[in-house]
This record gives sequence, C-alpha cells and structure tokens, in this order.
Amino acid sequence: MDRPTPGAQAQILRKPRLPPGAAATLLLMVVLCAPLVWHADRLIARHGLAARLADLPPLELLAAFCLLALPFVALRLLRVRWQAEQ
Repeated sequence: MDRPTPGAQAQILRKPRLPPGAAATLLLMVVLCAPLVWHADRLIARHGLAARLADLPPLELLAAFCLLALPFVALRLLRVRWQAEQ
C-alpha cells in the first residue's frame, strides 16, 4: 500500500488553457456560418419544412453547398491549425 511521503506536495490539477487564438477562431466560425443559417431560413420560408432536396432548384442547392463549405475553406486559407501539437 502506498503511503504519502511527508515531503510530497499535493499536485493541483488545472484545466488546460485554450490557445490565444481559440476565441477568435470560434467567433470567426460563427460569423462564417451565419450566411448558411440565413439561407436555410430563407429556404424554409419559401419551400416549407417538408421540402425535399430533390425539389429545390439547382442554384439554391449550389448556394447551400458553397455556404456550407465557406467556413472550412476560409479557415484553411487562413492556415488555422485544427490539431495543435501536444
């Protein structure tokens, strides 16, 4: 059985801090996702909740796809590192 030694200090477990740019990246993702939310809201208002993807015009589907890819393309172009080295 392990007994604590008298000279040992208790280790304090701390939460790891986010990198300095994490808050800015999160805010940028929210801003870049806003047009997709607006477009989806517009599609729901125009076609209703029961609309199928096959019923949508091709340009609206293309616009939705581009808006979906926008945040990821922008972060790639800004060279944001998704997985920082440990």
